Amino acid sequence: MAKENMPPASKRHKKTEQYSKVAVTCSISLQQVSKGFVPSNTRSNTDWAVKSFLYWAEWRKDDNDPVPKDFFTLSDSVAINKWLSLFIIEVRKKDGSRFPNSSLTLLLCGIKRYMKDLNPDVPNFLDEEDSQFIGLRGTRDTVARGLRTEGVGASVKHTAVITQDEEESLWTEGVL
Repeated sequence: MAKENMPPASKRHKKTEQYSKVAVTCSISLQQVSKGFVPSNTRSNTDWAVKSFLYWAEWRKDDNDPVPKDFFTLSDSVAINKWLSLFIIEVRKKDGSRFPNSSLTLLLCGIKRYMKDLNPDVPNFLDEEDSQFIGLRGTRDTVARGLRTEGVGASVKHTAVITQDEEESLWTEGVL
């Protein structure tokens, strides 16, 4: 483009500014899109799991062996085993009662998602085939057995039983 056809410097600056805003917006969008769609329930579960872990870590900080501040970015399977096993054993609801086994599983899943977002090299501690995490699986299974024994999260729903007379009445009325 010839110099005489170039827009004045002030207009060129505005265009450059517009392009840089678009580029920043595109890179942010690309970053968000490259992570893929995350359902709101999954986001909520991850947030809940991380908050629960942080609350537990805060509760535990006065212990002579506090949770490392960089726990979520650790790749060390021994440390992950230790801290998640202790978490599964000690975590409680806000009212002090125990979480049912299904909630403990959801907590571990949320923590794993969060750790993977921060550090893609974090080992998959939920992989049943990975022998590095046999301690965590053993702890989870032992706690789950104890919860079942205590009746935590084991609500049984029975179907209402009808008597012989009620069944005969239903047959004679043509309902069955």
